[in-house]
Amino acid sequence: MVIDVNSDQLVKKPEPNVWVTWLAKLLADPSECYLPAWVQTRFSVNKDNTFTGDWALRHANIIEQVAKRLSASSRQVRIEQEIAVISRTGLRISGTMDIWAPEAGKRVAIIVDAKTGKHKPSHRLQINLYQLMTSLNQEFRCTHKPGGLIAYSDSEIWIKPTEASPELAKKVAAAMEIIASDIQPLPSPSRNNCRYCSIGHICQSRQSSAPFSAPLIDLF
Repeated sequence: MVIDVNSDQLVKKPEPNVWVTWLAKLLADPSECYLPAWVQTRFSVNKDNTFTGDWALRHANIIEQVAKRLSASSRQVRIEQEIAVISRTGLRISGTMDIWAPEAGKRVAIIVDAKTGKHKPSHRLQINLYQLMTSLNQEFRCTHKPGGLIAYSDSEIWIKPTEASPELAKKVAAAMEIIASDIQPLPSPSRNNCRYCSIGHICQSRQSSAPFSAPLIDLF
């Protein structure tokens, strides 16, 4: 057992919960470590939250601009729309769409997610997961799978409804089986995985982010 579940750094949640952002990262990169998602599904992790930045203001600005544009085209707009489904594993999967624009006539619904950093494959998968969840949740009343939009500070990427495919659903199901298991998944320590890991301070397998040692050579 790599993580001591009795650690005073962990507080058991009243109800286990998997966040869409965790799933998107796991699906985007086969080398991603499952252990943080397994732990955070079950426990709140005490960690340093002193970091601040202007990302929140930039994020809000992107949302505001896209919301205005959608409203101007006679679309209903809901900001920070929460969504949840219960997986067949029994675990709750939750997320918050930055913007949800319901179906309007013959126009499909639109899911918008704003991003302030560089482009990542997980951003697209996050939209895809929301597409699957909204089409399966009766509260969203989708006749057709919604489209999506990833809104960056300098560009936008439109996501087709067809991207939320049965093949993706199978990958999500496989990931959820690992997270739902009572057995901790084996860690996948690497400099990239461990650098910003949310449970790194309590993980026995954490890999150091210190520079690799480099010998002096004469060949070149």
